[in-house]
Amino acid sequence: MKYILWSVFEIIINIFQGFATCYYTYKYMNNNGKFKNFLQSRSLIFVVLMSVSITVVNYITIFEHFGLLIYVMILFIYAMKELHGKLIEKIFSAVLPILIIIISSAFISNFYASLFRIKLDVILSQNNFPRFIALISTQFVMVYLLMISLKILKKKENNSLNIRECMLIGIILLISIAVSTFLNIISFRNPTLIGHDLIVLAFLGLLIINITVFYLVVDLSKINITVRENEALKIKNEYSQQYISSANTQFDVIKKLRH
Repeated sequence: MKYILWSVFEIIINIFQGFATCYYTYKYMNNNGKFKNFLQSRSLIFVVLMSVSITVVNYITIFEHFGLLIYVMILFIYAMKELHGKLIEKIFSAVLPILIIIISSAFISNFYASLFRIKLDVILSQNNFPRFIALISTQFVMVYLLMISLKILKKKENNSLNIRECMLIGIILLISIAVSTFLNIISFRNPTLIGHDLIVLAFLGLLIINITVFYLVVDLSKINITVRENEALKIKNEYSQQYISSANTQFDVIKKLRH
């Protein structure tokens, strides 16, 4: 009976994560999109696909690692087929929610493993109280970070990054995924208690870095918009000067003809 209840609980968590990631992609690409429209669209097909994928991958391994690429591909296909927007935005909308999930899950799992002084694989595989509160805590942290990132990134005025800046930020995000995976591999090797505490601090630092990147996106976008507005204003002033100069020339010609 306990096994059945745990299985149902984890399936509910997987469905919730599948729903949250697809809805994040939907809102990222369609900031004015309504929740009702999301539920009535073919998005639910991808929610089911995402939830099943998470369940299967978690059944095969206790931590996804390279299985995360499957989630990214599902969200990217969803964005390409069902949502409108630039290619670079669709890539970000697929990578960001998975990055948030992996960092949230890894940080919380390692935090409780360090707090209860138990091995990481115990938190990730055994049906016990530490695992229960770790799963619940992860969902709260995940939702909070998803909401914060959407609030930061999806303002109308913040969609003005050039290709180089997008590539730079994308590289930072990919490095974050790689570092997070590497830290988890170290955690599975049963480091000392102090070593585990340092890993938790490393995850916290990684989390802070990525939040900083979100704010960096906003600042870069505002700078780009200011530059473009100044260039447009400069061109407008040049045209105005040319128009005034041309009008003065015509006025002088007309004035001479009258005399």
